Amino acid sequence: MDYRLKKEKDFNIVFNKGKRLYSSDLTLLYLPSEELKVGYAVGKKHGGSVKRNKVKEKSKITTRKWKQTYLKNIV
Repeated sequence: MDYRLKKEKDFNIVFNKGKRLYSSDLTLLYLPSEELKVGYAVGKKHGGSVKRNKVKEKSKITTRKWKQTYLKNIV
């Protein structure tokens, strides 16, 4: 099962209808659902494309580890 948001339509739904949690370095957007889906968007204020891609890659690695640890019996 693929757990990533990939289509622009799916991102737009989360951006427009989702709820937000804020911290100093991160804004988490989520839409309550039966199925776990994760997408990554990094704004330009975090640097150029290389830096933003590194941030997204680190986020993906963290999500994979979190999913293996905490969701192995759920998903």
